[in-house]
Amino acid sequence: MTRLRQEVRETIAANQTAFSGQIQQVGNCSNTSWIPSPIAYAISRRVVPVSPNLLYAYLQTILLGLNGLRLAENITTVLGWLSELQAAFDRVEGGVQLVGKHLRNSLNRFQLSALTHVEAKDAVPPPTSNE
Repeated sequence: MTRLRQEVRETIAANQTAFSGQIQQVGNCSNTSWIPSPIAYAISRRVVPVSPNLLYAYLQTILLGLNGLRLAENITTVLGWLSELQAAFDRVEGGVQLVGKHLRNSLNRFQLSALTHVEAKDAVPPPTSNE
């Protein structure tokens, strides 16, 4: 921090007229040919002076981007959970299909035995009374 202050003091001392409103060319700012010295100094240090409203909008944009990244991470997590759930359903589906097959076979056997019982009952003559 003290080095920065010293550089600022040296820049101000070298450019006494910078704060009186005169425009001067500064150092290595090749794309900013004639601009006020404090702004040129800030740009040469890769600092862009902005208004508070613009800074707030910029920070809100960064926050929105970070929320988007967090959302993307959460989406990846949820997709992992869904794939695990799909695998669990696939495992359960095989067991349910097997139970359904057994129930259908049991029902068919029950109906077949009921028909056989009815046929056997009809085949046996009714008892005669011994009167």
